[in-house]
Amino acid sequence: MNINNSTNRRIPIKKVETPQDKLTYRADSLALFICIAVFLFWISFLTFKYYHFGYYDWDLAMYAQAMWSLTQGSVNVSLFGTNFLTNHAEYISFVLVPLYAIFQHPLTLITLKIFSVTAGAYIFYLIAQPLVGWRLSIFLMILYLFYPANLYMLLYEFHFENLAVVFIFLLYFFYTNDRLVPFAVTALLMSLIKENITLIPIMFGIYAVFSKRTNKLAWVLIPVAIGASLFYLSQFVITPHLRAQAALPYSNQYIGAYASLGTTPKAIAQTMLFNPPKLLSLLATDKNAFYFQQLFGPLFILPFFNPQTLFLGLPIFLQHLLSASPTTHTIYYHYTATVVPFIFLATAHSFNLLKRIVRPWSFLLTIIFIVVTCIVSTIQHRDNLLGRITTWADDLDPNRWQMSKTIPPTASVVATFDFLAELSQRSQLYSLHNVWRNNNPFTYQAYHLPETEYALIDWKDPWLWSDLKFSPEFGSPKDILGRLKDFHFQNTWSVVHAANHVTLLQKGGQGPHLVELSRKPFREKKNSINLSVDQKFHLLNYEMGHNHGALLPMTFYWRADKNIEDIYFINIRLTQNGKTVLTNDRNIGYPVLATLFWQKGDYIKENYWLFLPQLPPGQYVIQLSFFNLTSGKAAELVYKHPAQLQSGNTFKIGTITIQ
Repeated sequence: MNINNSTNRRIPIKKVETPQDKLTYRADSLALFICIAVFLFWISFLTFKYYHFGYYDWDLAMYAQAMWSLTQGSVNVSLFGTNFLTNHAEYISFVLVPLYAIFQHPLTLITLKIFSVTAGAYIFYLIAQPLVGWRLSIFLMILYLFYPANLYMLLYEFHFENLAVVFIFLLYFFYTNDRLVPFAVTALLMSLIKENITLIPIMFGIYAVFSKRTNKLAWVLIPVAIGASLFYLSQFVITPHLRAQAALPYSNQYIGAYASLGTTPKAIAQTMLFNPPKLLSLLATDKNAFYFQQLFGPLFILPFFNPQTLFLGLPIFLQHLLSASPTTHTIYYHYTATVVPFIFLATAHSFNLLKRIVRPWSFLLTIIFIVVTCIVSTIQHRDNLLGRITTWADDLDPNRWQMSKTIPPTASVVATFDFLAELSQRSQLYSLHNVWRNNNPFTYQAYHLPETEYALIDWKDPWLWSDLKFSPEFGSPKDILGRLKDFHFQNTWSVVHAANHVTLLQKGGQGPHLVELSRKPFREKKNSINLSVDQKFHLLNYEMGHNHGALLPMTFYWRADKNIEDIYFINIRLTQNGKTVLTNDRNIGYPVLATLFWQKGDYIKENYWLFLPQLPPGQYVIQLSFFNLTSGKAAELVYKHPAQLQSGNTFKIGTITIQ
């Protein structure tokens, strides 16, 4: 099918003159209204996510800090540990500097991402309407907006690649309407987004050889020249120069992801062009089959009825399918943002084909079938999507905001992922995960944390506990936690504010320490508890201060009776009339002095601030339960008054009264 004459629409809405014009105007208005409504929904939804510290990775923070640094005249970004352009050729960032200089906030980037998707959806409607009519084109537009891959992309962090969506649809629109100048401008702008995006205009140029009849030479040469020149400059001139300037290994950060094809760009190209058996063996894998099922499943085989449109996105498909990175073989991140538009453009053309060659009832059945498959697909992803949403908000958010706002705007900070975006508008911001991994993924070097004034840490950061369990490449659990131990004890950190597992530390401050280690007892008076845990260590005593607002200060005194190799957790419960009203899990000693570091004869003093939500006035019982995380078993407790032990591993330590 020749897509050159497949649409005959221009973006400005035509003046209402005939009944058909009026119908088109109303359909266009309805489509625009839907896109605006979806835009506003995502703005409010992701703003809620941001203000509840729901960004659980560091991509948004990295690019927000990169944009802030550009407004300050620098390309060096502390989260990258180097010039951020050594990572990707994201020159579009310079175009966005004036906008970001006015709206200096991470949500500016989120807004641009949402705009790209929703504006792209409206342009897709304009493309599809002449092909399949206004009803089906609106249906396809809505389907695009709520396609599982797009939902994951919107929920995820930010990448400049997200901004390519609107440009892909614009490029296709201008191509099919023979508007060469705006097509060329669009091709140029989109090629500034990222190095892989430069390949898309090249594909349009190749396709023009077969699909354009008038002005063919210009349609072929202009996009090929734009894409090829920017690809060559970025990948073989600018990026290698910047990486050499920064003393970084390799001329390209990600060429290692394609080592199965070759170790140099030339070798990779030769394998792809002249070794079809090897190429096919790399493509025909279970992970790629799963990827295709996730990506195309809701639309079944419909997009493949129009392979020429899918051809335009071939470089991006191959980029994902041939990569050794597992994240590119799923729909859970941002990578599919640039392939889904081609899938839906192909689907619109496929519906156009079916509309012309099958009976009306067969066409209607096809639409119903697609509706059903899309509903089933969405249901299949329901739990995964909800799992990414329901963890955003909790009762600690006011404390998180208080801590983040306590840090001076020019102070240097190291933080866990959930705080990075809010702290990104400064020159010295560092991620704690680089500390426990001892690795900078952008420089391939062991990580050395620069001098830092503050540390804002969620000790339950899921990345930490995932690395402890699933990432042996960063060392054993003792290695990983040992780096956090060094981070803490080689600096004079004191607590500024804390609530449960979230702490704000200041170097050289006047507050108490999180934990202290000694070979002598911290208390000279007689131990009042002396609770034995698995015959490995004792809870000697504890103290509870007066609750200040919603925080109950607690101090635990421990003694190691043996050299311990396991990580122990403690569960703190408040009960009233036998009913649990609050529960809190934490690892003993925090990660910085976890029990697997305790040696026989060690004495440990540990401060903890238990967050108390709004509870009715009355008396509450405080209970402790102990668990061996390493073995997955409940700990055995021994106490001089067995009546205070419940269920074998639960101990009643006292009561508090809330007035």
